[in-house]
Amino acid sequence: MADEYNIFENGELRPATPEEIAEIEARAAAAEANALPLATDAFNTERAAKLAETDWWAIRASEPSGTPMTDDQLAYRAALRAMDDAEDFDPFNPVWPESPSS
Repeated sequence: MADEYNIFENGELRPATPEEIAEIEARAAAAEANALPLATDAFNTERAAKLAETDWWAIRASEPSGTPMTDDQLAYRAALRAMDDAEDFDPFNPVWPESPSS
């Protein structure tokens, strides 16, 4: 038991019972185990949104009389796709590439 836990009950604090401590620690462990998958899901959702915001660049470029994407636009989309391949990637604190102007 690394920490002392107290329970607020009937307007007063009382020491937690061993069973309550076990439940508190089990819930904390479960939350910690879920933190990485949740952060990764949040990262993937935000990255997908950032790519979707620039899909029109690719659509415009694919049209017969469309304007090709610039090197900056291509690099931005490639950087978004490669973010989680980086050795120092942290889904809790992603460093987003800067979007070029349209």
